[in-house]
Amino acid sequence: MVVDHVVPFIHPKLSGLHVLGNLQYLTRRDNNRKGNRLDCTDAEMEEHVRYGIAVWTKDVGEDGKVDWLWYQPAGSSEAT
Repeated sequence: MVVDHVVPFIHPKLSGLHVLGNLQYLTRRDNNRKGNRLDCTDAEMEEHVRYGIAVWTKDVGEDGKVDWLWYQPAGSSEAT
């Protein structure tokens, strides 16, 4: 068994995070078969972002980092 990211790091629309909710056990064979694919709808992708297991690829800088100071997941309130 290997640990797999449900939402992969490298995906055209999303970037998966190293969080428990984004991890699953797969056999090495199934993990290789899955690769960097993510078969889900746009609404499901929005849920992944809202639940904090992924960020939109467009929000990741060239250095591979997210600027968490400005990032506000849906449903969160801004600090006052």
